Amino acid sequence: MKLIALMATMALAAGAQHFGETIPEGQQVSALAPAIAAYQSDDSEPKLYSGRVGKVCQAKGCWLQLIDGDVMARVKSDHKFFVPKDLTGNAQVLGKLVRIELDAEQAEHYAKESNDGSKPGHEFQIKAIAVVVNE
Repeated sequence: MKLIALMATMALAAGAQHFGETIPEGQQVSALAPAIAAYQSDDSEPKLYSGRVGKVCQAKGCWLQLIDGDVMARVKSDHKFFVPKDLTGNAQVLGKLVRIELDAEQAEHYAKESNDGSKPGHEFQIKAIAVVVNE
C-alpha cells in the first residue's frame, strides 16, 4: 500500500498537467479495470483511479475516456473544469465511479463529440473532482 501511495505522489510531481481540485497526498490509487470488476453501487467515497487517456470530447474537452486494458470509464466533471482536446498520456482521476445507462440520444451525443463509438446500454463513468495527466 505504501508503494501505491508513493507512486501516486510521484505521478503528481512536476511536469504533470492538473485539472480540477488538488489530489490529496497519500491517496491510494486503484487501477481502473479491477475497480470496475469489484464495483459496488453503494460505494459513495471518491477514489483515485489510474489508466491512460483515450478519446476526449472534441466540442469543449468536457469529458475523456480513462482506459485500462479493454475497460473504459468516461470521466466527466459536470463542466467544473475542462481538459485539452488533444490530451494524451497516463492519468489519475479522483472521483466517484458510477454505472449509468446511456439512452440512444446520449450515445449519439458522445459519438458526435469524438467519434468514440458509443452505443446505448450501460457504461461506467467517473464523476471527477480532479485529473492529473503525465505525458
